[in-house]
Amino acid sequence: MRIKFLLVCLCCFTMAHAANNSLKNGRQLLTQWQMQSTTRVPQAGNVLSLRTYKPQRWHNATIPTSVLGALVKENVYPDPHFDLNDLRIPDASDDLNRRLGLSKYSHIKGVPNPFKHPYWFRTQFSIPAGERGRRVWLNFDGINYRADLWVNGKQVANKTQMAGMFLRFKYDITALVSADKPNVVAVKIYQVDNVGTPRPGYLFTPFGQGRGQGEEIFRDVTLKFMAGWDCSPVVRDRNMGLYQDVYLTYTDNVKIENPYIVTNLNLPDTTKASISVQTE
Repeated sequence: MRIKFLLVCLCCFTMAHAANNSLKNGRQLLTQWQMQSTTRVPQAGNVLSLRTYKPQRWHNATIPTSVLGALVKENVYPDPHFDLNDLRIPDASDDLNRRLGLSKYSHIKGVPNPFKHPYWFRTQFSIPAGERGRRVWLNFDGINYRADLWVNGKQVANKTQMAGMFLRFKYDITALVSADKPNVVAVKIYQVDNVGTPRPGYLFTPFGQGRGQGEEIFRDVTLKFMAGWDCSPVVRDRNMGLYQDVYLTYTDNVKIENPYIVTNLNLPDTTKASISVQTE
């Protein structure tokens, strides 16, 4: 039985690694990851981001995804969009868990709130032969809410530097990657700083009392309705995760991007214009 389990893990890893190595439209999408709660992983990022580390019983996660989205696909929790399944999933708010009795549904033994603690996301990739010798950039189009980032045993960014749901992050990892060996990325995703406590947090009567908002979440730069709204159910994990694409791009040593052009006219004269150009 153990041999069968190891073979399945090996096959999943091989398929995931292959899927991460295709380059399309200048982007190498990193879609196939593994995910696990930090409550089940004692190792730190400098260990998890080494190719010698072998994850045991981690969940598969196809990015983009939230933590809960990945767990639903793994059949850990029922789909919250149907029936009363939403009331069979723990909430990120301890108070709401107590009021609705949701802690008993936690998939982690001894951890009544599985969305309170960070989650690790881990993947591997190789540098395409045609891109070797160029600069390597690791791009995140959207995380929620904070992250520690590690590549091949080295920390690239911490949760203070990498924070906010609506920011994009781009890191030069050229000096950290190997051109002829698999490379590892490990991302530790943190919950929003203020999960909010929606009151009452549910709506059973049509046109009845609203779900209420968990107003504390308004302090964070994130989606406000995740902690409840009159027209929206509470999002149990507050959408913590890698909710937009993660990908690699390659450039030469110098690249000009994000041009910003401003035209000034000395009105009412329109025969001449001054133009200023800014780039990164």
